[in-house]
Amino acid sequence: MLAPMPVKMKHQSRSVEHHLCVPRAEAWPAIVSLVDDLAPLERLSVEPPWRLAFEMDTTESQLEFSQGTFLIRDDGTECHVAFGLVFDPVPSDAALTEVDRILVDMSARLRELPGG
Repeated sequence: MLAPMPVKMKHQSRSVEHHLCVPRAEAWPAIVSLVDDLAPLERLSVEPPWRLAFEMDTTESQLEFSQGTFLIRDDGTECHVAFGLVFDPVPSDAALTEVDRILVDMSARLRELPGG
């Protein structure tokens, strides 16, 4: 007999994107450095030079759960970077305010990357 399928939790997600006027190979080290500055709890997936996913420590956060993913699309001499944030299925108002702050901050950080 097969074991019952686990209940799949549904989380919310938000994202920000930015086009960079540098090739993906130049953007990748800057993304890795940016993630290191965020001090992630754990790197979940690293697929150079296009994807980096990580889990954040939410001990001092309004969020119960927070994972971020950077994706870099190669556009030849330029690239496009997307940052996605996955978080609590039913966040509080304070948590949603924190999500907004994270996304505004991340948008600013993307503009500060080389070629931004």
